[in-house]
Amino acid sequence: MEKKLYAVLTGDLIGSRQLRGSGISYIEHLNKSLEYVGGRYLHPPFIYRGDSFQGITREPESALKDAILLRLRLISGFNAEEKSPRIDARVSIGVGEIDHLRHQGYDLGDVGKMDGEAFEYSGLQLDRIKNEGQNLAVKTPWEEANQELNIYCKMIDRLIKRWTKKKCEAVMYRLEGRTLNEIGEMLNIDGSAVHYRLAQTDYEIVELIIQRYSDIIRKKAEMFGSDEDPGFR
Repeated sequence: MEKKLYAVLTGDLIGSRQLRGSGISYIEHLNKSLEYVGGRYLHPPFIYRGDSFQGITREPESALKDAILLRLRLISGFNAEEKSPRIDARVSIGVGEIDHLRHQGYDLGDVGKMDGEAFEYSGLQLDRIKNEGQNLAVKTPWEEANQELNIYCKMIDRLIKRWTKKKCEAVMYRLEGRTLNEIGEMLNIDGSAVHYRLAQTDYEIVELIIQRYSDIIRKKAEMFGSDEDPGFR
């Protein structure tokens, strides 16, 4: 049977203990943010164990962009005012096979019975970044790719941590493909103000990383399961 790559996104909210005592409906906000990125997923992202979440996509080449958009939506979507709490998440992406999906009659409600390297990678990386204070990670079956992607994740994570909520909001809309004028209309500011706000974020670096990640995963997916080792380039 032909082998296929999937991506599993596993994560949890940061600082949820403080959020619990704040009166903020953070779980509702998390649900809306998961719906925002996971509408086309094989299994829509779902919440478990309080504030942890997981989703499964057939499009592993888009998983990094999804994880970034999820974090930007969480940070900016609840309340763009800086004085309100900042809601963010750790997100770990595991790319690989999912064993249970090889069988016919797969039930979308049967997530608990699935396993495979995509789940293993995602869970292990989430544990690692919790200990290291990092909020974004990717792991694939190819170690040489992981080394490059780890650098990218650290770079993106550092940028997001520096951005204000309003900058996160502007970058989110830009990554959606919206024009400066469209973003300005949504934020009730003019296009030049949008340009100035984005210019302070280095969002172009994030766009380049997203494209590079997609190129790596797409090439690997094309060769996955064949007798030829595609190597890394």
